[in-house]
Amino acid sequence: MNNLDLKNRISALISSLNEGLFERKNAIKLCMLAALCGESVFMLGPPGIAKSMIARRLSEAFEEINSFEYLMTRFSTPEEVFGPISIKALKEEGKYERLTGGYLPKAHVVFLDEIWKSGPAILNTLLTVINERIFKNGEVTEHIPLHLLITASNELPEQNSGLEALYDRMLIRIWLDPLKNKQNFKSMLTHQYSEHHIADRLKIKESELKIWQEEISKIAVTNEVFEDLYYLKGELEKLTEKAQNNDSTQSENVKQQMITLSTLYISDRRWKKAYHLMCASAYFNGRVQVEKIDLLLIKDIMWNTLHNRQHVYDIIKKYAITKLYKQEDCLIKLEDLAMNISQVITNIINDIGIKMSPKSHSLIKTKNDYVLNFAINDLDAHAQKQRIVFLDECHFDPDNIDVITRTATVENKALRRWIRSTGAVPIHLNDNTIVEINFTVDSKNNLVARSHSGKIIGMTFVKRTGCPKWLKAKWQQQLTTLLTDFENINKLITFSQNRFQANADHLFISEDIMLEITQSINQLHEKKKLIAAQFDNLNDELSVIEEELS
Repeated sequence: MNNLDLKNRISALISSLNEGLFERKNAIKLCMLAALCGESVFMLGPPGIAKSMIARRLSEAFEEINSFEYLMTRFSTPEEVFGPISIKALKEEGKYERLTGGYLPKAHVVFLDEIWKSGPAILNTLLTVINERIFKNGEVTEHIPLHLLITASNELPEQNSGLEALYDRMLIRIWLDPLKNKQNFKSMLTHQYSEHHIADRLKIKESELKIWQEEISKIAVTNEVFEDLYYLKGELEKLTEKAQNNDSTQSENVKQQMITLSTLYISDRRWKKAYHLMCASAYFNGRVQVEKIDLLLIKDIMWNTLHNRQHVYDIIKKYAITKLYKQEDCLIKLEDLAMNISQVITNIINDIGIKMSPKSHSLIKTKNDYVLNFAINDLDAHAQKQRIVFLDECHFDPDNIDVITRTATVENKALRRWIRSTGAVPIHLNDNTIVEINFTVDSKNNLVARSHSGKIIGMTFVKRTGCPKWLKAKWQQQLTTLLTDFENINKLITFSQNRFQANADHLFISEDIMLEITQSINQLHEKKKLIAAQFDNLNDELSVIEEELS
């Protein structure tokens, strides 16, 4: 069976296991992954939310296996979990051994509900069972064929209760809510549950599982993936550091949150097991190496309280939508490009704008502090009017507000009047409509217009000698450079999207975080569209400028 066939088979198996369950597919996925690589799962949630049903479904995924299920209480004894003492062996041979048939030591899939209610004798034995897959039965050490251990509770183990070691060995931790979706709730109420069957062709054979687990050990991890894994390790460690540096002046609520965060201890063993889980994730997704998307499984591994669960999730979500496919880098590059496109218009205004000269004040101060030197600006001082070319998008025609105003004319006498006393300036639009606008001077002493909304609009007057070719070539070179940058960014976005699309049908990552990634990439495309529109506008502006100033 090739990798793609295996992926399709596991996908079909997960779908079959999920039939008739609502809002539990993520739990099924994670339990399936744990079973495929021999890890343990802890499910946390209130009673009556299908924890035991999920465990029973997982036992159906394997061919010819034994399963064991038990509800723990304060009065549970080792005999009820590991098997009764053999009276015959005790009498005839003086041996203390258990009859383990039908009990946990002979089971492949085990479900222990209300795990924290059991006593020390059971919990201590479970440590060896989980970690070493062996059970010491009197003088004999039995190998336990355990593929999957699922434990469940509606509470977490109490701090300093001595249960930390056992809790740490439960690699995947799943929080289960009651149903939230209205339609799912209705379907659950009306669904007629019947005996569930998995097709034989989908069931996993013991021999297959052994081969797969050998293949998992061959999965490679690139340096790029390792660097991101180490980055996430550092981000998680910052949570604990933040708690340890707790400010005594903080509120009691914040202090309590910091205390809760300080419990987020992640052992080296846990990282080692998480690494193995990511390799398994890569293998069953049909790959020969771990991809960065497999790192998202950390969100269901590294929390140990409901409070720091949210913090862990936030860290992984931020990574998923900013760094996983370089979305943040692409967005920054796009924003820089948008600024650079805007800067081209600014440069054009500085190149051909009308420069106003600060006025040397006389004893009688006038309202305007600037004068217009016609000669320096290559303007005809004796002309009756000046032709204006607007260098930014503007809409000055009140009868055609959607039409962009490209050019207009202003009479020299109106211009001189403004220079003496400021105020509104009447200009003539192309259809000879007269409107009043405001002129002002920007920070670089360029004469600019101000729209009614207060937006500053770059402008110039048509010069006597026109626009030199070298200046047009300069603008064109700036545009060409920006277009090259845009193409490079577009390639990076396309590469990132293709990488995501190649893993969009990931078998084990939850749908909610995959949706977040999709939205983050869509955001890049929306930003890219805005940049493309900016280029179109810039091209239009350059065409108008070159035409009008020639």
